[in-house]
Amino acid sequence: MNYTRLCTITNLFAVLFGVCVASASAANVVLEYRNNSYGDQVIIKPDILLHNTTSSSLQLSDITLRYWYSNETASAQVVPVFHVLNSGTWQSPCNYPFSCVTHIVSAKADNSYVELGFSEAAGNLLPGKYINLQFAIHADNWASFVQENDYSFAESTGNYQAWNKISVYSNGSLIYGTEPQSQPSACSQMEPEVLGYSWSPAVIDVAQSNSVSFTARILGAATNAELCLSNSPSAACSENLALVGPDENCNYSVELSTNLALQYHNLANNLHRPVVGFLKTLDKTINVFANVYTPDIPQCTLTAVASWAQQCSKVVNLALPEVFSDYVSLSTAKRESISQAFYELFGDNYDFLTVVSVSRSYIQNASYLGVKNEIAGIGATLFDRTSKFGSDGRLRGNIVFPTSQFFDGAANVFSHEISHAWMNFNNLPLLGQTSPHWPISDLANGILGFSLPSGQGGQFTYVLDIVDGVVQKTVDPNPKAFKDLALYLMGVLPADQVSNHFVMDDAGNPNNFPSANFTEFTIDDVISANGVRQPAYPNEASDFRVATVLVSEDLLSQQAMALFNYYAARMESTDDTVLTKQGLSPLSPHRPFYSATGGRATLEATID
Repeated sequence: MNYTRLCTITNLFAVLFGVCVASASAANVVLEYRNNSYGDQVIIKPDILLHNTTSSSLQLSDITLRYWYSNETASAQVVPVFHVLNSGTWQSPCNYPFSCVTHIVSAKADNSYVELGFSEAAGNLLPGKYINLQFAIHADNWASFVQENDYSFAESTGNYQAWNKISVYSNGSLIYGTEPQSQPSACSQMEPEVLGYSWSPAVIDVAQSNSVSFTARILGAATNAELCLSNSPSAACSENLALVGPDENCNYSVELSTNLALQYHNLANNLHRPVVGFLKTLDKTINVFANVYTPDIPQCTLTAVASWAQQCSKVVNLALPEVFSDYVSLSTAKRESISQAFYELFGDNYDFLTVVSVSRSYIQNASYLGVKNEIAGIGATLFDRTSKFGSDGRLRGNIVFPTSQFFDGAANVFSHEISHAWMNFNNLPLLGQTSPHWPISDLANGILGFSLPSGQGGQFTYVLDIVDGVVQKTVDPNPKAFKDLALYLMGVLPADQVSNHFVMDDAGNPNNFPSANFTEFTIDDVISANGVRQPAYPNEASDFRVATVLVSEDLLSQQAMALFNYYAARMESTDDTVLTKQGLSPLSPHRPFYSATGGRATLEATID
């Protein structure tokens, strides 16, 4: 079943600081609940009052809440926060929810839940006061739930009631409510859901003669789990390999020869990330890729750092088996613990920390999590969570690649994720309506792309121009780069060099062309809505250091370290374009970060 951690609501509201601040303990809080769904089976809408019943203030960053439910949709979950009400005074968590809330979809063996947590910027809950949290849960495909079976659900009465089936925790310890009893194995639930897959070895040496093992973790009754060997979704399977399982951890596996696994590997077409085939469970299919080591990969000098850590010049490998011991992917809590482990061994010398999941490929997109923002005028709130990540104050952001086969420092997706340090949190409603990406506009064909309905980023492949008062689109043949407004927000371009832009009135419809329905805006409109950027060009940093951390159950092989070292080093490229391969897309030229910024900013990957 799915579990979604809705993590880190930054700067929720300004609170008055009490004389003393207590850590919550049992009976220090009371939770009241009412159900706002009113028969709606598509959206779950909890409405929660959390009361501080003590004589001391409670530090909200210690507190988490869990709403327990069943995910019959077998689909990714979306959790928007509607508002936060503080004892009768409206307070907005930020101008747009996506700028302060991150959604990380994972799974747990027995029950699904949504966990809400607060950053240190949320402050304290005063004695005798409450906060009101209203949020929603829906599937990204808007499929229906059966709420009557949910542990935390109660029928709508219109009134709040004390409710112990929503659990409250302080620093991870249960202080209010009860958790559901363990259910029968998730391996027997009705709708199968693929959480991820793995290869052993994690990187396949093209010259090896040993067989390789493919394992998929599947929740649900996957009675016909098969690995279809094929190089195209439209091509027939050369073989259908039945997966054996499940074991007690819902794993299904199969062994196959290296030659069979790599039959579609062609260095000229897929670099080192060939498609192997497709994992089939009932009517669902998941693309399966592999990491391949070939003799053209430069060797790297491997240095032991600790019994559980090693490094090459551009990457660090941490053997942290506990990260992979449950059904939860790289949640915020795990991102924090991985970062803390890194800083036990290395100095606070990096602006960004990239985590690559090597031992398991999760069925998720890469994501950015803000750690610190001290930049005014870009629409984002000011916050500092560096201490939770083990940094002494330098770290700006944390990037995760849940699927290691998509990690490439030269690829658009890498520059895209880093750019979330600066955008899009715009207070100009025209731009902020689709945060954290651009709306459908003449900006959308840049690296940041546009926002899909789920909030995830989509790549817009057209150039938009106004011709005789009508917006026309043409296919964009050029590798993507950052637009001038993006460069301004990054602090590497002065405001007077930002041109005028326009947004389609139906900003969520990428097919609405030609159209005369658009709205133009200027950089003055952006500055009026957000304030002047501080620090302003040319006083902002433009050279950034990135630490790449490879997380695995055991220390990786020399070949694996060399492969990822090679891909991390590519972020430093000053070439105009670099050939890269992302998923099923054909080999194509991408602009690495330096080129994408027009030579205005650099990334350094060296680990020291």
